Amino acid sequence: MATREQGAALRTKREPLCPPTRSIPGWDSALAGALVCLTTTVACEPATGPSRTPAGAVASVEITPPSASVPAGQTLQLMAVPKDVNGTLLSTQTISWSSNNEAAAMVDVGGMVVGVSPGSATISAASSGKSGTSDITVTPALHGGPWPNEPAGFTQIEDQPWGAWGGWGHADPQGSGWPILVTNQNGTLSSPTALEFKYPAGMQGGGSDPGSPGHSWYDIPASRYSNELFVGIWFKVTPNFQGHSSGVQKLYYIGAHSSSNNDLWLEVDGSASGPLGVKLAGEFAGLAPFSIEPNQTNYLPDVHLGEIPLVITRGVWHRYELYVKLPATSGGNGTLRVWVDGVPAMNRTDVPMSFDEQNGWQQVHLDPIWGGVGDTKQHDDYVWFDQTYISGP
Repeated sequence: MATREQGAALRTKREPLCPPTRSIPGWDSALAGALVCLTTTVACEPATGPSRTPAGAVASVEITPPSASVPAGQTLQLMAVPKDVNGTLLSTQTISWSSNNEAAAMVDVGGMVVGVSPGSATISAASSGKSGTSDITVTPALHGGPWPNEPAGFTQIEDQPWGAWGGWGHADPQGSGWPILVTNQNGTLSSPTALEFKYPAGMQGGGSDPGSPGHSWYDIPASRYSNELFVGIWFKVTPNFQGHSSGVQKLYYIGAHSSSNNDLWLEVDGSASGPLGVKLAGEFAGLAPFSIEPNQTNYLPDVHLGEIPLVITRGVWHRYELYVKLPATSGGNGTLRVWVDGVPAMNRTDVPMSFDEQNGWQQVHLDPIWGGVGDTKQHDDYVWFDQTYISGP
């Protein structure tokens, strides 16, 4: 069978490009012939120009809203809609999100934008080689003061600048002088005072002697027991901090049991000199333990909108904010949210939690255990706390 190109060639041999001039009443014969020739030429030329995207393939990606503003520390949900050439929604297409300026705004895998700091960013959604954009302006944070994500209506339970122990208990299991209050730090809120924990070279991981850097705790007054709690801390690790081989560096835990059970740990994740990130570990009484990282649960993918993986930079002060809410029934699913430097790292409403007859959070315990078990510190390391703030409804 002849191809279309071969057929055109055969026609060219059989038929002249311009047929003989035909008489058109009232028209000059030469002009009529020229018009017939032009018409024939256009009709016989092969189609040229850009090819059209076939129906069913992505021809465009529309983002709504196409522009918006969001305060620093707050979130905004964008929606991306891939369409074909006929404008038909293609609901099964995969969409990837990105920001051209993560210093101003970040975006997660579901199009949730978080304002990081005042500025502007273009958020893109791409699918099958096509993309759409939304122009985002980040305005100053809604809440003034040091804790921008403290829930509205919460009031202070404790605010510790670490100039003195105050109402905090403390213990030094090794008798080595740690933890210790120091006056040589450049913290954001309470400089120069800070709480210092030391991990001397040769220390073993795991928290038990000789692997304990000491600890300090605050018992929440019974009159302030509540199923909701907000904790804010500023912390810093040494510039060459050695991560434990298990990837575990605990910072503090909170407890909802009078036995001071370490129900929920806030941690730094990362080993050796590798990147450090944010992590939570649950050890609620009577429930299975769990580990949570942004978009992961128990080390498996578990996407939650509004969770941004973040890097904890060594030698730099970071603000860690935590909001937790116990479930209505012990053993049910509670709520937790974590922000690092104003960026949401965790956003969960499906976290199993238990509590005792006091029906509320009862203790905040700074216990920065290194590890995991095993492993040995190769050099002196430190963790500092600049400010510790506790509030509730």
